[in-house]
Amino acid sequence: MKNINILIFLIIITFCFCSKENKDRKTIDRVKDVIKNEEIEKSISEVKKTISENPKNPEAYNNLGILLSKKGDLKEAIKALKKAVDLSPLNCSYYLNIGNVYNDYGVLDSAIVYYTRSIVIKPDYIPGNRSLGMVYIKAGRNKLGLSYLKKAVELNRNDFDSQSSLGYGYLVVGDYKKAVEAFKKAIKLKPEYAQGYNNLGVAYRRLGVIDSAIFAYKKAVELDSNSVSYLNNLALMYSDKYMFKEAMELFSRSLKLEPFNPKTHLLLGGIYFRKGKLDSAEMEYKKAVKINPGYAEAYCNLGSIYRNRKEYKKAAKNYEKAISLNPEFMLAYHYLIRIYQELGKKKKVKELEEKYKTLKMKSKFDLKNKTDYRMKKIR
Repeated sequence: MKNINILIFLIIITFCFCSKENKDRKTIDRVKDVIKNEEIEKSISEVKKTISENPKNPEAYNNLGILLSKKGDLKEAIKALKKAVDLSPLNCSYYLNIGNVYNDYGVLDSAIVYYTRSIVIKPDYIPGNRSLGMVYIKAGRNKLGLSYLKKAVELNRNDFDSQSSLGYGYLVVGDYKKAVEAFKKAIKLKPEYAQGYNNLGVAYRRLGVIDSAIFAYKKAVELDSNSVSYLNNLALMYSDKYMFKEAMELFSRSLKLEPFNPKTHLLLGGIYFRKGKLDSAEMEYKKAVKINPGYAEAYCNLGSIYRNRKEYKKAAKNYEKAISLNPEFMLAYHYLIRIYQELGKKKKVKELEEKYKTLKMKSKFDLKNKTDYRMKKIR
């Protein structure tokens, strides 16, 4: 199982900036996938052999279900895990694993059912309470989710995962001060865990305490210098302080690690935009959409490039593309309305304003309070 976990790799989406580099990257990715799949298949065969020798071994079925889930075979994974439950109906961890599979595949109602069963069997089962809390948060039932996350912490205040999960819950509901407190407690329990410092940085950033966010992100990068997410988060904080040289150095490091990461290109484009270097910003946004053609935010930012150049037709085309990819992208609607006002298309303006009002009623989004610092130009 340990070898399998080591071999679960992130797949980097690539495109050909340079034909040789792209070819090499695709070859590496294919090799990784082959190794991962071969290891899983080998382990599945071994577990099936164990089951054939002892068909009433619940742990073997449990392990088979986990492996099949990693392979992507949801139906067979659930079937194997339910067999484990049939053989050992009072083992709460088996119910948890079924919940995990449903959760991973987005079947949240079923995940809730099985997480609940795990804590019915054992009410003080920390993983069950924690997982149930997280899935309720994921489902938008924040109050209920927080209650289970708090219970998990109360059951063991020295449990790192529970403290981290509670911090995440507070982050989602917008209680950033409590998120900071929870993440600090998690870090105290596991001071060498880079993600803990990254989480703390996110909470400080939401509070607007930039210097503290920078300190936390720096620590995350110090502990894991190969994390593109941590490097990018620190770069964004430097950008907020107009420390563009430092920010661009970090984005450069990110791109050396993952040359085909669309988000890094998007964020780097934001730096160029703020500096008024629209041509460079445009180039980065185009790279982002070439890597990920479904990247709505990149199309929206391209629209803003053309809007600043008064190329209104090109701007409208990109805002429309962003909306087609994300029909609830309110910022794109906002700017597209302004573009059509400039073009004198009253009918279009009226139509879009109606859609915009409908979306605004559905969401808690308030454009007046929305600050997209990546698109804000230096005055």
